[in-house]
Order: sequence, then C-alpha cells, then structure tokens
Amino acid sequence: MQTQTVSSTEYLQVRLDSKFKKEIESLFDELGLSLTQAVRLFLKQALLRRGLPFRVAVPEEMVTPEEEKAIGKALQEIKEGKYTEVDFSNKDQVKKYFGI
Repeated sequence: MQTQTVSSTEYLQVRLDSKFKKEIESLFDELGLSLTQAVRLFLKQALLRRGLPFRVAVPEEMVTPEEEKAIGKALQEIKEGKYTEVDFSNKDQVKKYFGI
C-alpha cells in the first residue's frame, strides 16, 4: 500500500485483482456504497472497536449449524407446499421478501 499526503487528507492506494475488484464493487453497489465508502466504513469501525470489526477464523464447515437448521426447515416447508417463490434476480422481489 502507498500513501500520499494531499492537504489535510491522505491518499491510500491498494492493489486488487481485477475480477475481485469488479465483484466487490458490484456487491457494495447493491448496498448503496462505493468501494471508497466501504473502506472508510471498515477503517472507522476498526478504530472504534480498537481491532478488526469482525471475527477472523477459518470456517470448519461451509454451513453453520444454524444455517443447516434453517435449510432443513425450508426444505420441510417446500415438501408441505408452504413456500414463497422469489425471483432473486428481481431486486424489488428480494427487498419485499426480506422486508427491506
């Protein structure tokens, strides 16, 4: 990382793989944030918490026990015909489904 002083602010430069950058920019765009805003948010949270704002760990399993339970419940509801069909490519449907 490189920094340069520009008046009262600093310039931070980070190298990212092109594919990763596009994916992460797309994700933050869906959240209404630019990559710069997301980095600032991360750094402010790190400062407030005096450390990383999330737990760093290597997951033992890809699915947590809570997620596995939720998946099992959803599968059972599907078998019973109790389900809602959602087109996850449609942002309005997703927002409505998740109450956003």
